[in-house]
Amino acid sequence: MPVDTSVQDLISILEEDCVDQGGHVMVQLSSAGDMVELRPNDRCVYTSMGLNDRLYFCTREQRETLAPHPEQQQPSSGTHTTLEVFSSKELANHLTEYDWELFNCVHEVELIRYIFGERAPAGGTTANLERYLQRFNTIQYWTATEICLCLDLGKRTLLLKKFIKMAAW
Repeated sequence: MPVDTSVQDLISILEEDCVDQGGHVMVQLSSAGDMVELRPNDRCVYTSMGLNDRLYFCTREQRETLAPHPEQQQPSSGTHTTLEVFSSKELANHLTEYDWELFNCVHEVELIRYIFGERAPAGGTTANLERYLQRFNTIQYWTATEICLCLDLGKRTLLLKKFIKMAAW
């Protein structure tokens, strides 16, 4: 789905697989338990979500039972043992491939709209650019979290070196 897809379009697509048609909503749930029911004409929902927010497709009755997942509160363990299996170059290549895909979705007009704001040409959105910029925040958060969750000082040092090597690639 394109980044600027409306909530109504998402609901329509998801309802195709449901037995009971209609009555579904999209709800954004934060790690603090704050719920926002998204309006049908809302667009670019993904770009407005926080790092620990989740998006739910449910009925209005199910909405009241939603609660944050434990992993939304805080990570309990890092993935440093998994990261040890892969080389820095291999991880950097995979991260760069995804970043390149996001970058290719950004149109130059989005840059103009983002920089000049209200004075930019009317119409359109900067959703792809915002998603690309959000990626940097996500990677920064992931890196800091992985380093902080590694309790062994020696392994934490090796993990920090790995992240530095990944950034250098």
